[in-house]
Amino acid sequence: TESSTVMTLLPISSNNTSDKDKSSDSSSTTIRFGLHPSCVLNVALRSNVARASEKQNKDDGRFAILNAKQIVSVAHVSVAANAALMRRDYYESEKRDDAKRGIAMDTVLCVAGSTHVGNVMTSFGFREKEETDNDGSQLHSVIVLGFDCTRNEMDDYLSVVGGKPVSLCYLERERTEEELKELLKTYKMTREEINMSSLEEAVITRVATKFIT
Repeated sequence: TESSTVMTLLPISSNNTSDKDKSSDSSSTTIRFGLHPSCVLNVALRSNVARASEKQNKDDGRFAILNAKQIVSVAHVSVAANAALMRRDYYESEKRDDAKRGIAMDTVLCVAGSTHVGNVMTSFGFREKEETDNDGSQLHSVIVLGFDCTRNEMDDYLSVVGGKPVSLCYLERERTEEELKELLKTYKMTREEINMSSLEEAVITRVATKFIT
């Protein structure tokens, strides 16, 4: 049986160290949001997922998968999800079509460094990711998102995604030089930004502020 933990994203500070550290000990966690107390996000990490683009849920906006290779921590996902919830509130108040994307896919958009929807959905959401992988031999590590769903609903989607459970601490692994260069490019960061704080803090700062003009 997989273990899971609960992480609360507070309205003022999302950096709850003790909860974040506990959440990294298992392959899944549950995130609650201080500004949206009725919302719950289930997060799970899976490796060796084949045909990831086919596993993206296109029918239920509560579920999605995203490329774990580009994610640096559970807190990174939490901040993106909180931004997506705030954007949903705005879209619904303005009756804009953006809300129709679904909260899970909007989290995928918010987790990236870019605001270009097409680029983000390709690089983070596996859109057209496997056009050349017809035999399913290319395997991916993915983060599975499930908003406001029951345990059975989450388990059902996890069974569709497949793959193997992986500890969430994998997200905070030490990066190789090649991986670091890719992250710097993806999030439009400099090494100086990372040296002044940390990789996680630099990425979260970029994600939290990218829609602010």
